[in-house]
Amino acid sequence: MADYKLEKCLDCGTCRDIVACPGKDDDCIGCGACVLACPNQAIKMTEEPRDRQVTIEIDGQTATVPERISAKEALIGAGYRISEFPGELGILAPCQVASCWNCPVQVDSQIRPACVTAVKEGIKIRRELPRDYILKRIVHHFVGHTVGGVGTPWYLKGTRYVEAACFAPGCNFRCPQCQNWTTT
Repeated sequence: MADYKLEKCLDCGTCRDIVACPGKDDDCIGCGACVLACPNQAIKMTEEPRDRQVTIEIDGQTATVPERISAKEALIGAGYRISEFPGELGILAPCQVASCWNCPVQVDSQIRPACVTAVKEGIKIRRELPRDYILKRIVHHFVGHTVGGVGTPWYLKGTRYVEAACFAPGCNFRCPQCQNWTTT
């Protein structure tokens, strides 16, 4: 459950307007997206009992899971591995805030990010995406970088090497493995 420290809140709107939070209209599922995104550290997660169980379906198998958890947590409970870095085994879910869309699942035939999609009684989660589905990310813009910091240090680039950074809508610059994490 998200607990707001009002004395630290500057009412910047990040938790309301930028985060793909499923708790905006429903109950908080404890995904922590708002905590990662808050630039003022005005939100912390607190444990709240999740006594009620719901029955869902994961890849055709029935599962009973606590209410108000994310599809990602339901998948973990069903034995799926989640990874935060490319190349590791498991479902890639690096950002934890639904910005990167690397953890898409079908939830009742709609493609949704597993990390912030709330489970509800009777939903059907499928890891396999439709054959014609193309993993997409809307690109906002590319920016050329001729100095270090993007990936290759400046002293290894030489004079003819240019890197490009790709910015996408929904990015809140808070993914733990992004260079912007420390910048922001």
